[in-house]
Amino acid sequence: MRPLDLLTQGARESELLARIRSGATTPDDVDSVTWPFFAKLQVQTTSWCNAACTTCPYPETSQELPMGWMSEATFERILEQCAGRSVERVSLFLMNEPLVDKRLEAFTGRVRAVLPRAEVTIITNGMLLDRRRAESLAAAGMHEVTVSVNGFEEAAYAATMKGLRFDRVVRNLVAVGAARRAGALGGMDVRVSALELGDTLRRAPEFAERVGLPVFLKPVTNRAGSVDVARFGVDAGARARSARTPCQRPFVKAYVLHDGQMLLCNCDWRRTTVFGNVHDTTLEAMWRGEALRQIRRNHLAGEFPSESPCARCDYPAVVDD
Repeated sequence: MRPLDLLTQGARESELLARIRSGATTPDDVDSVTWPFFAKLQVQTTSWCNAACTTCPYPETSQELPMGWMSEATFERILEQCAGRSVERVSLFLMNEPLVDKRLEAFTGRVRAVLPRAEVTIITNGMLLDRRRAESLAAAGMHEVTVSVNGFEEAAYAATMKGLRFDRVVRNLVAVGAARRAGALGGMDVRVSALELGDTLRRAPEFAERVGLPVFLKPVTNRAGSVDVARFGVDAGARARSARTPCQRPFVKAYVLHDGQMLLCNCDWRRTTVFGNVHDTTLEAMWRGEALRQIRRNHLAGEFPSESPCARCDYPAVVDD
């Protein structure tokens, strides 16, 4: 498994994945490997982003689908349904740029109050992550911030992360790295992640030294067929056909959109598989419902209906390579 994924995978998840990927677990065993409640949760406090990256479906889906901001009432309803459960990690982002939401610190504080054992995390493009915002997030109780930087020099960065400014992001990272070394961020962890594009592998150590933060690389994926990765020299079709190992997402994670709908996963950008809404039912009922149960059975069988996002997704083929 990739180092970045290992950092976020707990012992309980590791044990479960070993079991469902052993080859000995069959679709008939689905109930015995389904947890009563998910361990990880992603919440879309807003659907908006300030970029138009070429590796992301957002430029298209933001024009095609309803967009908006999660109400405080919806957020509280989600927390209420998670209280006292086994949630280990709450990520306050989903198909968006989390830092455009100025309520993020308040939401972080609410998660810490209601789910004190859960880690609170975000992934951001870093454009809005100056030192003051980083210190504000740390003071609110954020545990982990990952900054996506796809390209370690201006031309490569501009070719992928459109709508953003490389110089500003680097300046922010340098300032945040200095704050972290000075102890101004408390225990909040900050790291950089980059897709394996161009010469990022060669440049990663130099960039890590430049900004004073650890850098992790991860493969380009097609996000369940929502991104044409052939332009990056990736044969996602071949990957998807070989991706017959069970994905951990239906077994471990839940995803809630800004309007309260629970989605299949963070690769289902066009919201093709929605299990319900927290205002009409409960997260537990959706998590243990027949629709998601059947998806888990499909994963254990290595068979996916052609209309399913899972049939087009290459993620399981690359996460363990």
